[in-house]
Amino acid sequence: MMNLEGLEMIAVLVVVVAFVKVLEQFGLLEASYDVSDSSVPPNDTRVISEEMRAEMTLLTGS
Repeated sequence: MMNLEGLEMIAVLVVVVAFVKVLEQFGLLEASYDVSDSSVPPNDTRVISEEMRAEMTLLTGS
């Protein structure tokens, strides 16, 4: 069974996560994991991935 300190840590974590969600809801904090508003155009992303694939092919030899 968890002791009181463990439960307090979980409670603090829940409060912090809720606070971050409220800030995101009001637009005061942008989610860093949201890729939809990326400044990199889709074509550049495709070119980068093709270059990475070529490098991986050279490294692995397959």
